[in-house]
Amino acid sequence: MAVPFEMFSLIVRRNAIAARYPGRWRAFVRNAPNNTLRADPWLARLGFMGVLHIEEVTQELISIGLRFGEDMMGGDEMDGPVRPCPWLGWGTVTACGHERSVAWMIDDGVPRWPRRLGGRV
Repeated sequence: MAVPFEMFSLIVRRNAIAARYPGRWRAFVRNAPNNTLRADPWLARLGFMGVLHIEEVTQELISIGLRFGEDMMGGDEMDGPVRPCPWLGWGTVTACGHERSVAWMIDDGVPRWPRRLGGRV
């Protein structure tokens, strides 16, 4: 499975949300800063229109204990993640006749290759 990687995206590992986010997944969903949250069983994606918004949310998540690079990664749809990330795959898939930028989990070197785009939460 995969999640969209459109505009500016912040991808967060769901196991990190379960381990370190106060209130776990339900609170993360409730506290999402906008309605762009998409998820698959391994990743959650928040989308933003600009760099300032993604930086604000990243800093908030860091302040509660999530780690950039280990638990979450940001980037944009044209260039992918802002730095190499061993647990995150990035590329394009064709869906409904259109190429879409997506991200997927790589676990122990095994990609969890997308079968369909991640759904709404």
